Amino acid sequence: MSRRQLLKTGAASAVLMVTGTAVICPDQAWGLEATALKPDTLATLQEHIAIDELSGIIISHLHADHALDLVPLRYGLKYMPGLARRSVPLWLPPDGRAFLAGLATVLAHGEVAEDFFEEVFHITEYAPDQPLQLGELTIR
Repeated sequence: MSRRQLLKTGAASAVLMVTGTAVICPDQAWGLEATALKPDTLATLQEHIAIDELSGIIISHLHADHALDLVPLRYGLKYMPGLARRSVPLWLPPDGRAFLAGLATVLAHGEVAEDFFEEVFHITEYAPDQPLQLGELTIR
C-alpha cells in the first residue's frame, strides 16, 4: 500500500510518496498540482520525516526551481547532527551530473567540488523515455 502526502509550501508544493519499501520525494506530483522543490520544501518535508529517511529524490528537469533545494538538503545530510550518514539516491534527467558539477564549482568554497554532491547523494541519470523502478514504485 502506498500513500502520497502533498507538502504545501506557500505558492508551490511537493509530494512525499511512501510505500512499504520506499520514501521518495519527486519534484513533480504528476497532476496533483504545479509542484516543485522550493526553498521552503526542505523545512516542510522535515515536518513529516527526517531527511535521512528519504529513500530517494527524483528531479524531473533542471530548472532552478526544481533542483536548487538540493543545496540545503546536501548541507543538512552532511552536517545535521544525529542523522544516519549514507548516500541518498538521487535520480536526475540527462546532463544532471554536469548541472550539479557546475553548481558545485560555485558553491564548494573550501571543499572539494568533485565530491560536493556525491558525498551525500548516489547520483544516477535516468532516461526520460524509460520507466524508472524504485523499490515497488514504477515511475513512467
